[in-house]
Amino acid sequence: MDRTFTGEEFRQALSTDTVTVPLTLTGMAKAADAADAIEFALGTACKDWTTIPVPLIDHVEPLQHVPCDDHAHPLVRLTLKDTGTPEFTVLTSLLRATRQQASPCGSPPRQAGHSEPVSRRPAPAEPTAAGTRAADCLDGDTKCDANGVCWGCCAGDWFNIGRCVFGLTYGCNGVRYNAVSCWPIG
Repeated sequence: MDRTFTGEEFRQALSTDTVTVPLTLTGMAKAADAADAIEFALGTACKDWTTIPVPLIDHVEPLQHVPCDDHAHPLVRLTLKDTGTPEFTVLTSLLRATRQQASPCGSPPRQAGHSEPVSRRPAPAEPTAAGTRAADCLDGDTKCDANGVCWGCCAGDWFNIGRCVFGLTYGCNGVRYNAVSCWPIG
């Protein structure tokens, strides 16, 4: 469970290096077929649903409802329960590393001599096992740079879609995406 501290408790925890940060994920949730599980999709794309057993969930904070085609799903902040197992440690390490690599606070590359990020064309991709080309980014991907500018992906290219504010959306090829990674949510 998330822990709050008094000022003195926090100072002591910092000095003894005992401040732990729980693994939280923000995404959409829906009922699962199994009675003891939920379905969860990272972000606001109505795809790539993962079944999460209820015993692995520490707590869930509903944030709002987000549209998904002709329906809506709750957008939630889900905190996984630390099981203390080596598998959980590996999972959390991988998720945190993935989050750092694709950080919403990372910005698209800058061109030499420019102080602001610029739109970029995808670099030539390596062929995949199926012989297709991998995209540089996927439609609906978003990230917020250090200057508070939100970048959205459309057709494999990053575009400036505005300031990072709660509720920011953008359109790509007739589809509306919620730029949830640009929303300043706690």
